[in-house]
Amino acid sequence: MKHVVVEHHLRLLYGALTVNKLAWDKFDLEIKTIKADSSTESNGKTLRDIIVQQGQVHAVIVLLTNFLIEALANFYLTNKCDEEQFKTLERLSTLDKLVVIPKLLLKEYEFPKGEPLYGDLKLLLDLRTSLVHPKPKVTVNEETVHEGNLAKSRSILTLTPKKCVSLPARVVAHIWNYDHGALAELWINGDFSDSVKRENSKAKAWLKQRTAK
Repeated sequence: MKHVVVEHHLRLLYGALTVNKLAWDKFDLEIKTIKADSSTESNGKTLRDIIVQQGQVHAVIVLLTNFLIEALANFYLTNKCDEEQFKTLERLSTLDKLVVIPKLLLKEYEFPKGEPLYGDLKLLLDLRTSLVHPKPKVTVNEETVHEGNLAKSRSILTLTPKKCVSLPARVVAHIWNYDHGALAELWINGDFSDSVKRENSKAKAWLKQRTAK
């Protein structure tokens, strides 16, 4: 019987993601409290400062969610491919690793582009590109000379921290719906597993069986 050891940073990344979500929630509560009592000028300045800090935490959440999802995609591929295949596939985009490659490995696999999961994933990856490879927008005399790739405020507001934190679990639940075996060794922590179970009834039954052993 083979003794297999799998080392990864999934627990670290998920922990960092949840810690930053708690920080965002704390800022959100402070903002609501200040707005309820906006009688002084100092409150206005404090509010602006907290909103800026909350926006910075939101950016960190977006990046950490990207890191975790890419790590999950690579984890999946290492379970499905040999070393030579993985070296070829790892160069592909995270979206391809989750949408295209599993379809080649599993005939019945689907990742519909019209579903919310695909929309949230695509939006997350676009926001990540805007943060990691920023191109400024330049306007001269009210005429745009460089369009840039800065994220639109609507996109940022659409992909809330709550959606970000749930997205890795939704991705895993989606894969488990087609292929339990490839992620059989995946265990980040109880909170993450609970999130996966909430997204997928099959995953819930499988994890219940596993934790009972």
